[in-house]
Amino acid sequence: MLLVLESWYPFGGRGHTQEHFGNEVITGLAEKYGKTPAQIILRWHIQDGYITIPGSSNPDHIRENFDIFDFELTDADMESIRALDRQERYENW
Repeated sequence: MLLVLESWYPFGGRGHTQEHFGNEVITGLAEKYGKTPAQIILRWHIQDGYITIPGSSNPDHIRENFDIFDFELTDADMESIRALDRQERYENW
């Protein structure tokens, strides 16, 4: 049996998206790779083995969300994002 985690609200959910998009680690990596903060966050999730489910009704954002397979984050990049974990939950179901 294979168990795979789903990442709901990979950008932090309503009220937290811009907080994560503006994080200096994320923006630095976005500049490094010529990508958007959203693409960096999604690439981190996918590369770390998560199924990620970003939501958008904006066609441009949907296209942007799929444009994450032409680059790969380094191990150091992955760890720098992983180190951002503040052990916070935004939703408590």
